[in-house]
Formats: sequence, C-alpha cells, structure tokens
Amino acid sequence: MAFPAGFAAEDFGEGCLRVREVPAILEDTPAEDLLTELCERLLHRGGMDEEAIYDELYHSVACKAAIKGNIPSMQREQQELLRLLREDPTVRNCPHGRPVAIVITRRELERMFGRIV
Repeated sequence: MAFPAGFAAEDFGEGCLRVREVPAILEDTPAEDLLTELCERLLHRGGMDEEAIYDELYHSVACKAAIKGNIPSMQREQQELLRLLREDPTVRNCPHGRPVAIVITRRELERMFGRIV
C-alpha cells in the first residue's frame, strides 16, 4: 500500500505494518512516529478533510528532516543552503513559519554595537 509523502508499507498482520519505503530525506529519522501519526490522523480525522491531513503530514516530514540548531553541518551543506536561498526568493520561512534569514541594515547593526545612539 502506498502512503503519501513517499512512504510505502504493507499489512504485516496482527495490527503491524512492514515499512518498505521511507522518503530519502528521512533516512536517518525513525519513521515509526510519522507513520503512527499518519495512521492516527486518518483514523480520527475530526472533521479534517484528507488534503488538510496530508498537508499537516508534509509539514511534519519537513520538520523532522529540517536542520536543527546546535547540529553541526558541513561547509558544502551550508553553501548549498545559501545557493538555494539566493535562487528561490520564496524560501524565507521554516515549515512552522519562522524566518530562516533576516535583513539587518548597517544602521541597525551599528546601533546594536553602540556606534549610533
């Protein structure tokens, strides 16, 4: 059975699933939590339509795969991220809506360091 967001699983009997495919972006992340979340949402939709459930799932996948604070990254990864930011002006927020970059003017910077009163 194909699940959304790049998962593939099959019934393994007695309420268990065998996971066959996981999105490459999550290869180092335990898939169990995300699949459990997906199944719970599908079982208990609570008035949410399927598109809204999948939208939330995609946000969860993006969040789990995101770069986290205090986790070192290689210079090559940092350069690739900067390239992507330069090329796509629409990428300015994380999946939760927090900014990934801000603009600070020279005047604001000088004010922060007490150069301007």
